[in-house]
Amino acid sequence: MALTRVGLKIETVLSEGCTKLTVEDITGTYNAISNPLGYDLQNGIAYNDITKITINVYYPSITTPIIYRFTYVAGAVTALVVYDLNGTAYDIFAEYSTLFVDGKFNLTGTTAFTLPTIVDGLFNVEYTISGIESVTSTEFNYTTNSYFLSTCAAECCITDMYKNLDMCCDCSEGAIDKIQKAEVFLAGSKYAIAVGQNDKAICLLDKAKDICEGNCENC
Repeated sequence: MALTRVGLKIETVLSEGCTKLTVEDITGTYNAISNPLGYDLQNGIAYNDITKITINVYYPSITTPIIYRFTYVAGAVTALVVYDLNGTAYDIFAEYSTLFVDGKFNLTGTTAFTLPTIVDGLFNVEYTISGIESVTSTEFNYTTNSYFLSTCAAECCITDMYKNLDMCCDCSEGAIDKIQKAEVFLAGSKYAIAVGQNDKAICLLDKAKDICEGNCENC
């Protein structure tokens, strides 16, 4: 009989001025009422059944991911390897205790090599768990994704436009118009990503950036 698929969920957070990216498995433990698809669900997997976790991190406009591969035994990490954009592998198990804090794994904290620069755009964090269910010895492989926008540069640019606003200048109306349009496009990009309209979100964010950078005189 096929396993009941766990409701695999992750949470990604970009913090510290868009310099730190963390991921957390928030699937949780089975509860018949509040979490019916959590780990340990009936005819499903337990967290301790996981033998490997793979996290692929796709940075904006980069089609090759940074890859983290964890090996698990009885719910504990026994090996951790990261691959750079060229596919070169680095053993970073010694860094695990500093990268994994309070249930969150720091995807931008390794010192093994230089990670890509975080720029505005669409991120995709792909999270895959695999292993063997202990009761039936059934193999499993489940994947979920987290898409989110990095908008720090656009937000900083809009803040700078406010700071440079001179109400005594005859050009202030034009400057205000640019600020308002940039804010609308930025807000629109956030609403779009929230409802899964990834392409629209990127387009709207690009329009906000163009206004900020002075490349969109007729927007």
